[in-house]
Amino acid sequence: ENCFSNETHNSGTHESEAHCTGTSNSEAHFLLAEIYSKKGNLSEAEEQYKFALELNPEIPKYYIRLINLYKDWRQKLATEAVQKYPESEVLRRLAKEVPIN
Repeated sequence: ENCFSNETHNSGTHESEAHCTGTSNSEAHFLLAEIYSKKGNLSEAEEQYKFALELNPEIPKYYIRLINLYKDWRQKLATEAVQKYPESEVLRRLAKEVPIN
């Protein structure tokens, strides 16, 4: 196992991020991804889910959560696009394709 911590201070908040290698640490990256996802930081969540998959591609829940992340990301983007360009038929059609949770 090889882990190190990268701590940063952003806007008065303290964030700690662990980078680990080895299959036993895939769950740590998965849990970080879950945290980032719940906080709305989808790009960081994506990165952590991919780390988890890279370390241990044998766990189906890593794929499931990454797929769900992309679905949620698409929904968020489609909603923003329609709000910005309500006259766009293509964007309205794309937004309708995205299921609302």
